[in-house]
Amino acid sequence: MLHIILLILKAVGILLAAVLLLLLLCILLLLFVPLRYEIAFRHTETETAVQGKVSWLLHLIRAKLFYEKSEGKRLLVKIGSFQLIPKKEKKKKKQKPVEKAKLAPKPVEKSVQKPVQPVEQPEKAVEKPEKVQKQEEQVRRESLQKKPVQPVLETETKEKPQEESIPEVQSHPGPEQIPKKSRLSALAEKLRGIPNFFRKLWAVFLAVGQQLKRQAEKLRRLFHSLSELKAKLSHYIEIWQEEETQTLIRSLKGYLFYLLHHIRPRRGRGYLKYGFPDPALTGQLTGLFYVLRPLAFSELALEPVFETDEILLEGDLVIRGHIRLVHLVRVGLKLLFDKNLKHFRQRLKE
Repeated sequence: MLHIILLILKAVGILLAAVLLLLLLCILLLLFVPLRYEIAFRHTETETAVQGKVSWLLHLIRAKLFYEKSEGKRLLVKIGSFQLIPKKEKKKKKQKPVEKAKLAPKPVEKSVQKPVQPVEQPEKAVEKPEKVQKQEEQVRRESLQKKPVQPVLETETKEKPQEESIPEVQSHPGPEQIPKKSRLSALAEKLRGIPNFFRKLWAVFLAVGQQLKRQAEKLRRLFHSLSELKAKLSHYIEIWQEEETQTLIRSLKGYLFYLLHHIRPRRGRGYLKYGFPDPALTGQLTGLFYVLRPLAFSELALEPVFETDEILLEGDLVIRGHIRLVHLVRVGLKLLFDKNLKHFRQRLKE
């Protein structure tokens, strides 16, 4: 029984050790396997293209970003042979074409000719004989002679327009008809209006006083905020001048140069043609390129143009480099346990 328990414990220990070793291997891969990058740039009068490429773990995981002036930008992400972005569209299965059933031809219907009906012509008026016409005229004359003609008297009744009533002009009473007010009553009315005038004047004075009070309150708040700002600035200047802060700044500069040394491009090749309207600026940029050239751009051909009316930039450039995560982790751990940084945070919270 004890032997079986020991075998089980031994198997569990071996399994745990294997899992721990696998985790350690993954951590070491993440820390020490470099992340390689490549930037390709091409620009001419007719073409502009930029390509960025990132790969990790012997190109097992890779991503590409393309940009072309005519086609725009594209992103491609792959893990091994599997494409994640953009997703491949599944090929549709080819369907067999369905045979269309042959339709039987429709019988042609023979047009039935309808019998043509004769068109009815209007009957012609029957001409009467001359004797009949004479008799009808004689009968008409006799009937006219027998009927008495009654004269029609037209009586037109015209209504006379009513005379419009013209309003009588009311005569306004002259100056002599208006009753004159006595001088004493007029003076009394003026005296009654004096208190109202003083009330309005007092209301104006009160409004002006309130407005001045508000402006004085605003000025007081402004001076108070300025005094607080001055106190904060003096506090920050005091923190900046402390020895711990200056030591922290020197440490941050060292960390920044350390990261730039390990992240910088390792190789650059191609050619670059550039120029500015100001020849002095072109010379300064050329000096900077020649300072950086021994670091990574030994295979880069430079062609500065000092006489140009506009900004000129043409070339075909490829830059390569790599980044290791262990350097970023090292800097992060140093900042995490830095005493000067902790002191700086505490001073800012005060």
